[in-house]
Amino acid sequence: MLRMEGISTEAKIGKILILIAIIFGILQLIVIAVIGSVGFSFYLPVWIGGIVVIVAILKVVGIVIGIIAFRYAENGDYKQAGILAIIASFIPPLDIIMIIGGIICLIAPESSSKLG
Repeated sequence: MLRMEGISTEAKIGKILILIAIIFGILQLIVIAVIGSVGFSFYLPVWIGGIVVIVAILKVVGIVIGIIAFRYAENGDYKQAGILAIIASFIPPLDIIMIIGGIICLIAPESSSKLG
């Protein structure tokens, strides 16, 4: 899963940070689901439930884009992985670990060697 041989330290760190951000994103999604289920069991107003659902959907989109970024990093395209990680980090809720991983992937020497 984590093929790390023959790549620079920056690429390794960027790949690991993207993976950590994906794992934290899944944990955040579980917390959002628990909050939503508790909120619906106490009959909170519908608009609060709507906000929870919207946040959960946005988090799923961010996780999916993060997984795609990780797959690009696995295939050696660190420039595309960095761009996608930065995009995924700005989808609410903001993900600081993902943005740092994306920036590090963009400054890795492997990102400039990939033409196209």
